[in-house]
Amino acid sequence: MELFYQTKEDHPKTALIMTHLLPDGDAVGSAVALCELLETLDIHAKIVMEDTLPESLEWLRNERFVKVVEAWMHPVKAPFDVFVVDCSDLSRISDKFELFSKARKTYNIDHHVTNDLFAAVNQVDSAASSTGELIYRLFQAYEAPLTTRAAEAIYAAVSTDTGSFRYSNTSSETMRLAGTLIDFGIDTETINTRLYHNKPLDGVKLLGIALDNLLLLKGGKVAVSHVTLVEADAQEIVEYDTDGICEFLRDISGVEVALFLKETAAGVYKVSARSKYKFDVSRLALHFDGGGHTKAAGFTLSGILEEVRYKILEEITLAVEQT
Repeated sequence: MELFYQTKEDHPKTALIMTHLLPDGDAVGSAVALCELLETLDIHAKIVMEDTLPESLEWLRNERFVKVVEAWMHPVKAPFDVFVVDCSDLSRISDKFELFSKARKTYNIDHHVTNDLFAAVNQVDSAASSTGELIYRLFQAYEAPLTTRAAEAIYAAVSTDTGSFRYSNTSSETMRLAGTLIDFGIDTETINTRLYHNKPLDGVKLLGIALDNLLLLKGGKVAVSHVTLVEADAQEIVEYDTDGICEFLRDISGVEVALFLKETAAGVYKVSARSKYKFDVSRLALHFDGGGHTKAAGFTLSGILEEVRYKILEEITLAVEQT
C-alpha cells in the first residue's frame, strides 16, 4: 500500500473519516481501524456519521464518532484531510459532501469494483475481500502498532463482508489476516456473538413479513420480497432493520438471485441484491445507478411497488435464464 504521508511535515492536524449511508460492518469497522491508525501518526481523527447503527455494530462506536454539525466546529479552522472508506461514489456520503469539498486533500479507500475514483488519492483494490483488509495493509505499510480496538474492528469488517469467511471474496490472504488477528489476542467468540447472534425482535418480525411476501420466479431461480412502511407500522416495528433478510432469501434451495425491496420513504425502495453462483448483481446495481460486489449489491428505485419490481425483473430475466 502506498503511504499517504511520507513525513510528519505532510501530516494534517486533523482528519475526518466518512463512510457510505447506512454503513455496514465493513464500513464501520474500517472507519474505526483507520481512526486508530491515524491517531498513531499523531493525527487527530474523527468519524463523521449521522446514522443509527444496528445493535450488532453499536459496540464499535465511541467518543470519536461525531455528527456533521460537530465536525464543523473545529476542523474548518485549520486544514484537514478527509478519508472516505468503503464507498463507491460520492453520492453515497450524502450530507457530508460539503465537508468533503472543504478538505485540504481527499482520500478514497475501497474495494468495490464499481468505485469511480472520486478522490485526489485513490487506493482501490477490488481483489481485496473488504476495505478492512486494505486498512490492515496500511498498518503494515506504516509499520504502525496494531491496537486491540483496531484489530477487533478489522476482524468485524472482514468477517461481515466475507459472510463469516464463506463468500468467494475470501482469499488465502484473508484467512492469514484472520489468523493474525486471532494470534493478536482478540476475543473472536464475543465479536461473533455481537455480530451474528443478537438480532433485534423487530428484525425477526420483519423477516416474517418478508417471508409472507416471498415470490419465487423463473423456475425458482429468483426470490423476490419486500417490506413496506405500512406493513412495518402495522406490526409496530420501531427499528426498521432489515440486515440479513436478503441473505436468508438467497439461501433458499434453487435460488440463484435474491432481491429484497425495503420501503424507506413513501414510494422509495432500497433494493438489496444477492447471488450464489454466476449472476453478477453489481452489474444490475450499476444499471440502476447503484453499486456493490459481484455477489452483493444495492440500489434505490422510486415508484409503485409493482412497477419497481417489474423494472428489476425485466433487467435480470435474460441473464438468469442463461445461468
